[in-house]
Amino acid sequence: MRLKNLLTGYEVFAWGGLVGPANMPKDIVDRLNMEMRKALASPALQEKFKTFGASATPSTPEEFLALSRAETKKWAEVIKASGAKID
Repeated sequence: MRLKNLLTGYEVFAWGGLVGPANMPKDIVDRLNMEMRKALASPALQEKFKTFGASATPSTPEEFLALSRAETKKWAEVIKASGAKID
């Protein structure tokens, strides 16, 4: 019950993205982002996502980094408050 009250106001959604090794050259990151955006714009791929209730939201590398940091912070706080431990 305590955890349920703790989660009030939280939005839970699945997300994913393409990541690479640390210190990847910016020109490679930019090229991969451009190609991924092209792929995600494909009507066939968009339709495939819809078949399992998902959608693609292309972003910049900076936007994705901000999202992943915000999600990590949010869920770290929830885990800490819940008292959950790794066995």
